[in-house]
Amino acid sequence: MINALLLILVIVIILVIIKAFIISCKLYTGSNESMYTKPQTDKQLAQIIKHADTTEYSNLCLLLQRFAKINCGKYYKSIVADLLKKYTNDSSLYKKFWKHKSLNMYKENVFILDDYIKTCKEYKDFDKKSVVLDIGCGSGLKIARIGYLLELPKANINAIDIEGWSVNFNRSNAISFVSMKIGDKLPYESNLFDLITIFMALHHIDNHNDMIKEISRCLKSDGICIIREHDVLNNIDSMLCDVEHLAYEYSNDDFKLNKFKKINYKSKQEWKELFKNNNLTSKHSAFKTNKLLISPTRIYHEIFQKSQL
Repeated sequence: MINALLLILVIVIILVIIKAFIISCKLYTGSNESMYTKPQTDKQLAQIIKHADTTEYSNLCLLLQRFAKINCGKYYKSIVADLLKKYTNDSSLYKKFWKHKSLNMYKENVFILDDYIKTCKEYKDFDKKSVVLDIGCGSGLKIARIGYLLELPKANINAIDIEGWSVNFNRSNAISFVSMKIGDKLPYESNLFDLITIFMALHHIDNHNDMIKEISRCLKSDGICIIREHDVLNNIDSMLCDVEHLAYEYSNDDFKLNKFKKINYKSKQEWKELFKNNNLTSKHSAFKTNKLLISPTRIYHEIFQKSQL
């Protein structure tokens, strides 16, 4: 009897180890390009459906609901499958997204920054002489809100974006804006800023380490950096992030799928290591949630502080 129980226990342990191995393999498929299907194939959605688990199916459904106002409910698997049958390629479905786009698709929730700044003040004192910068500023509303929260004059509220990007934005008059070219260093002196923010922009930069090194250079010795990024663990996560980006891209009438550039996603841990290697220590992080559910593309924010030398 005891031998039989021991045998059952050994079998259970082996099965648990095998399952853990399978899960770990899935988590680290980011380095295996065989599953990743480029958007240019126009068949990326089908690849997600083919390989996604239940959670990943649900995340795709949430993206569809967000952009196309499709209420999938508990039948999301069959509804997604029916959509793919009706729209035989990705581009036709993305155009469907834009036709039924949400009016809030481009709305910036600047009030979430209130919590960010409140947390930052736990690690650093700010005053009216503090100087701040937002990299990849878009409309400038986010950094304008931060300037307001810190009660800063316009001269101390700085914003920068790639030359020619976001040209349709009517940038806030409450900021000092400059443009830069791709690959340029930040056009600021060293040890200048008390706070630098970079929201959903790092993954669009080719050389992450160079940019983070520049951020570290421009921060004061106890300066703070806040990032918002995707925590991408595998190729399904990468493709779901592509879906989100493409839904926005198809809002441009002149967008061509073959011009879509591969985006350099990383995991939360990989971002953390890059910042650590550039003298920036993680102080706080949290995922963006809705009713306790992490966002479909695993968006989170993290606060880093430059070590005092």
